[in-house]
Amino acid sequence: MEGLYDELRAEERRQITRPAPVRNERLLSIEKLDWEARFPPKQKTLRGRTIQKVVISNSTLVIAANGNSILRWKLNGKDFDEVELPCKADDAVEQLFLDPSANHLLIGMKSGDVYYLHSKATKPKKLSKIQGNLESVAFDPNATSEASTKSFLAGTSTGAIYEMSLDASGKEKVFQLVHQLDSPMAVTAIHFETFSDAEFRLSQNVGSTGSAATSDQRHLVLFATTSPTRLYHIVGGASLQTVFSEATEHGELPFTELPGDLQRAELRAYPIGSPLKSKSFALMTAAGIYYGPMAAFASR
Repeated sequence: MEGLYDELRAEERRQITRPAPVRNERLLSIEKLDWEARFPPKQKTLRGRTIQKVVISNSTLVIAANGNSILRWKLNGKDFDEVELPCKADDAVEQLFLDPSANHLLIGMKSGDVYYLHSKATKPKKLSKIQGNLESVAFDPNATSEASTKSFLAGTSTGAIYEMSLDASGKEKVFQLVHQLDSPMAVTAIHFETFSDAEFRLSQNVGSTGSAATSDQRHLVLFATTSPTRLYHIVGGASLQTVFSEATEHGELPFTELPGDLQRAELRAYPIGSPLKSKSFALMTAAGIYYGPMAAFASR
């Protein structure tokens, strides 16, 4: 852990010496959402209903309410619809994951069932291959489109990590187990991104022998577990499958174990950076929030 800490501090010192871009936009704006006005005439409102989960992406708000219903709004317009989940009455929504384009929604249920809902669909499709409760999802913000999610990672309550790709109908174009933790720890947060090794080396003032090429592509994957709280970090591979297979060739995946215990360890990436898409990361643990520069992991 001391080695990782030293790397994070060293990278942080290097970034401090670089001039920060000037930004004039507001950092935060809070407005009250007028729920009642957004429901169509004669449509039942949120009064008397419990909001269980909320997720937002690309100006689209999705709410899971009690009664196993999914409410969808376009915040920049008046589009609204409500979708009923085809599940048992005693089941409940535990997780919502919406891709950056807001076209693809994954719904994790308490029972372990997983549903997929496209932005233009009114009937969810049940996905039957995932083993364990769906706990975390990492989409590729540069790959998703209305037609397909492209490859993304999904973590479960049993310590399994899957590579998946879904088309607009919910058909699993890609489904494979890329890693299984030795202990059944819940993977409660996951993040990945692709980058050019040549561009990264140049950005770190490290010599490079040529320009970026397809074979130059690498993957950086971070994921966190709960009980115990661990931050796993791997880098390499031209694909999501190979980054895990190459890492396991050297034994157990590298991780940093952090003190304390909580229900969910949450991982967030600050999405401004080059050549990495994210500049920094933050991990919420029982002991507090740990943070550091993403580049420290990419250089490992």
